[in-house]
Amino acid sequence: MHSTMAKKKPIRPNTVPTAKALREMREERGWTIDYCAEKIGVARRTWHLWELPKQNRWPSPSHAILIQLLFADKLK
Repeated sequence: MHSTMAKKKPIRPNTVPTAKALREMREERGWTIDYCAEKIGVARRTWHLWELPKQNRWPSPSHAILIQLLFADKLK
């Protein structure tokens, strides 16, 4: 599901969003975990773990770049 009317928060370059920020940005756009995971090529569970603050799992630098591109609407 892709919503173009949602308010968009930018991600600062070369940063990995916190679990809370990642979830909020995804939800503001009306995107599902499945949609985001598929767009950047990771398993649904991987994305889900990134959104759980107590898991202490973080995207790799290459995944962080893909997340930035995803939220900048640069991935099609």
